[in-house]
Amino acid sequence: MRTKFDAILLSIRQKIAQCEREATLIYHQIQQTQQQIFSCTQSIAQMQMPLSGSTLAFRELYDGKKALIQEIDELNLYLSSLKAQLRDKEEERKEVELEFEKIKYLQQKEIAQMLKNFKRKEQQELDEIAVMLFAKQGGEK
Repeated sequence: MRTKFDAILLSIRQKIAQCEREATLIYHQIQQTQQQIFSCTQSIAQMQMPLSGSTLAFRELYDGKKALIQEIDELNLYLSSLKAQLRDKEEERKEVELEFEKIKYLQQKEIAQMLKNFKRKEQQELDEIAVMLFAKQGGEK
């Protein structure tokens, strides 16, 4: 049965799907960022201190590690913001799902009321038919 809530429910379903798509994209960004952090960590671990040489070689190694550590820090900040976005998106999805359940409950109540009205109207029509048949049969006797 069609109710006035059908369009609202469709709109809410679309909002839920949109939230899920956005959460999935954020989750993929989180995974990529974690992979970048891992890659930087691996690069630092693979750097070897020169056993001999000029201070320039030591300085290059130090600057390289410092740059990678700074990149890891920036990636960790970005990762934190992505996780916050994901939490917000999941919270939004939960709120929209709660709204969906409320509207669905109202729709079910309306459908039940419509069925009740249909049954009452049908019973009235059957009663009218019965009265007409009784009057017709009573008039013939």
